[in-house]
Amino acid sequence: MKLARIVEDVALEKNAIIATQPADIYRVSQIVSIPVLLSMLIRLDTKYTGHIITESLKASGASGSMLNHSEKPIELEKLKDVVAMSKKAGLDTVVCVSDDKTAMSAAAFGPDMISTEPPEPISTGVAASVVKLEMISNTVRIVRQMGIHILCGAGIRRSDDVKEAVRLGAKGIVILSGIVLSDNPRKKLLELAEAFMP
Repeated sequence: MKLARIVEDVALEKNAIIATQPADIYRVSQIVSIPVLLSMLIRLDTKYTGHIITESLKASGASGSMLNHSEKPIELEKLKDVVAMSKKAGLDTVVCVSDDKTAMSAAAFGPDMISTEPPEPISTGVAASVVKLEMISNTVRIVRQMGIHILCGAGIRRSDDVKEAVRLGAKGIVILSGIVLSDNPRKKLLELAEAFMP
């Protein structure tokens, strides 16, 4: 909860949203006024016991969800269904893609945002914006034509990583370990947010 309040504090000066696990959606959404996303989502219907229903996710305070992270991939046909069900429930979607081919397929489903998340740099401290330039550039080229916002994730920890992501065409970043493992999360968030400024 402390980290959620820090993100909200920074979001008042800059622009940030929170992604959290299902168990914390309601609690986090009650203490912050910024959008709260579910960090991962696999299935969103009533046919499968133990799965999350879009309506209950929305009622719990979520404004959307991240889908298809490389640590929790979804088959493309299921991803298409999940994006459609999310839209029907009024939830925003951020679809993570590991390559530009997946980006092209996912963009056709009409998510609100696509995040480049190649698995190799995740939690390494080596940013995808530095080591996966071609993949990110291709994804930006493909997805921008469809009017979908591009985010860049995987290994982002420094302001130079953010500046490179922006140079490649990203409108935002997705970050976890770079903030959670930081000695001063607020200072780190502000540092990274300021890297978006010209």
